[in-house]
This record gives sequence, C-alpha cells and structure tokens, in this order.
Amino acid sequence: MTYEETKALLRERGQEQLLRFYPELDRAGKARLLNAVGKIDWSFEETLLHPEDLSGRGRDIRPIEGMSQEEIARRKAEFGRVGAEAIRQGKVAAVLLAGGQGTRLGADGPKGAYNIGLTRPLSIFE
Repeated sequence: MTYEETKALLRERGQEQLLRFYPELDRAGKARLLNAVGKIDWSFEETLLHPEDLSGRGRDIRPIEGMSQEEIARRKAEFGRVGAEAIRQGKVAAVLLAGGQGTRLGADGPKGAYNIGLTRPLSIFE
C-alpha cells in the first residue's frame, strides 16, 4: 500500500492521525507503518457500530466449577502449559488498570516498565 493509498484509507475512517509522524520516520519505519496499517482488519468497526448484531454470540457463559487447593496444586504444570500455549496463540488479553511505582514488585520505577513478558521481554508501555 502506498502512502497516498494509506492516507485515503485512513481519511475515510477518520484515523489520519496515525500518519502524524510519518515524515519523521526513516525509510524502514515508513515501510513498517504502511505495512501495519495495511494489515488492519477494519471489520471491527462494524461490530462497534452495530453491537446488536452480536446478540446470541458468545453468550454461553457459565460459572466454572470450583477446585480444591490440592487439585490446583496437582494440576499447576498443566495449567501453566495451557496458559502459555494460549498466550503464544494470541488468545489472551489483559488490561492493567493500576498505576504507580513497582516497589512491591521489587522494581525500581513505574509498574508500566516492569517486564511482564512470558514468551518475550515486554512491558505494559510497549
């Protein structure tokens, strides 16, 4: 996708601010940005604009059955493997709502700079 095509696409969607710093990027950075914008699946906009279309989907939510602490301890490795695989497959999302310093985590600096990466180094600021 060229710069002009990307700009037109973003203009249609009211997202031109994504190109605000384009002139300041080096050639590789410009190519990565255009490539990233070209990969956006814009179908999510329809979902946001028409949430009523989602009625019935994903509604089969039931409480999970409880487990004893002994069973949890016994299956800890299994849970770790399943969780790590879900993370690798991009099936896990998390939102951090707290702020402040990371002293209770044993870190010098803000919590957002703390390495939370499980499969690679990653901070919430990334």
